[in-house]
Amino acid sequence: MKKTLYFLAGLAMAGAAQAERYTIHYTTSIQTIENSESPTGSFSSATAGDHVISLGDTVTGRFTFDTESQVLQYSDQAATGLAEYGYDQATTSVVQFDKSGYSQASSPGISTVWVFDRKVSTYGNDSVSFNAPTWLDHPGYISVVDLSFVAPFDTLNGLAVPTTGLYGMNGWFQYSYSYFTDEGQTNFIFRGALTSMSLVSAVPEPGTYAMLLAGIGLVAWRRRVLG
Repeated sequence: MKKTLYFLAGLAMAGAAQAERYTIHYTTSIQTIENSESPTGSFSSATAGDHVISLGDTVTGRFTFDTESQVLQYSDQAATGLAEYGYDQATTSVVQFDKSGYSQASSPGISTVWVFDRKVSTYGNDSVSFNAPTWLDHPGYISVVDLSFVAPFDTLNGLAVPTTGLYGMNGWFQYSYSYFTDEGQTNFIFRGALTSMSLVSAVPEPGTYAMLLAGIGLVAWRRRVLG
């Protein structure tokens, strides 16, 4: 019996060492381009900084997040629940527009993940949103990458980031590029449905490896002592 207990304890330590960091790799094609000053209009191309982005351009990107980095949670069992993850180094993003080679990494410490679990249809759909702002080198400029996954209400089961359930949701990409002048703000919005997506577990941190080895070591030691 003792052998079994020690063996299970060692496995528990090793199991607890499993990485909680994941990375979404995705591709999309720009389907619409709009301007905040004329939201009903559309453009065939627009400029973000010194780079032209056109309809049909392919975009690739990745978003890394930590499922243990929850910073906010609200739950009304009769209506809706929401949770926020991030605001630290646990969430990062990189996006690249393949035609021009234009790419950006999110600014440190401000990317977030939002999970909405709605219980009734009047409160809207369930959704998971990955938000990655970037403060640009030019004063007054900012860009934001949003990945949105949407499903009918009550699809999600709780407020954890659904690391497997994302595949069953509709995924959308949005890139917003804003700049401010004396005349006001101009904001171009580039959107497209995700054309591919994969979710992989990230490499564990060094401390995670240490914990994993400790768990394995405990199993080996107890086997030797107890025969």
